[in-house]
Amino acid sequence: MDPNIDARSRKARHNARVRARLLSAAIEIVQTSGPRAATIDAICERAGMTRGAFYTHFPSKGAIMAAAARSDPPFLTLLKGRSTATPGALWLGLRYLLDAVLRQAERDGHARPLICDLPEDAGDAQPGAAGALFQALLAELARGAPVAAGHPCFARALTLVIGAHHLARTLPPGAARADAMKNARQAVAQLLDAAEADARRKSGHASKEPFEQVLPGGPLAGIGQATPPLAPRSVML
Repeated sequence: MDPNIDARSRKARHNARVRARLLSAAIEIVQTSGPRAATIDAICERAGMTRGAFYTHFPSKGAIMAAAARSDPPFLTLLKGRSTATPGALWLGLRYLLDAVLRQAERDGHARPLICDLPEDAGDAQPGAAGALFQALLAELARGAPVAAGHPCFARALTLVIGAHHLARTLPPGAARADAMKNARQAVAQLLDAAEADARRKSGHASKEPFEQVLPGGPLAGIGQATPPLAPRSVML
């Protein structure tokens, strides 16, 4: 074997291991202490790496947070796990999951879901970790949707869900928390209903027939009777 090729192969494997260790350290810190605690020094210390090694693989904290958001956050993993059989299945799965995470907030307002560790203004064009996490989640929400990724319903819905989780943490179990989460679920549903209405208008379907029948890709018979992709009790963020 060519020694130059062998050396390049060993270097590539080493680089992959270093990057994986840094990324794993960042994810662990975010999951246990939140994005703000995931400083470059904290990540390097957890991974047993130097700052030089960090900057070899990631140009900034924002870059590693974006990579972490794409690779492991539970809410993002759930979104990626939606059925991709049809555009309608993706949209149905999105609606179901957004409703389910708000029901989880009602049941356990003091849980530490990654989505709740985002600041309530994460969608306000923030640079760095919070902005990267928000944008990664936003892109996945829009995947397979009947409206363009830039449609305001996605940012508004995600901001509502984040804000609702923050609110749930401040409320004791009982009627007040239940009412707040019910209002949040209704508001998110209204945003997605409005997106469906926009898609109907643009496609020329003005009727109120089941929306999955007018999604791009043709008729999607039976999707309304499909088994939900995840039971609410299994949504652990």
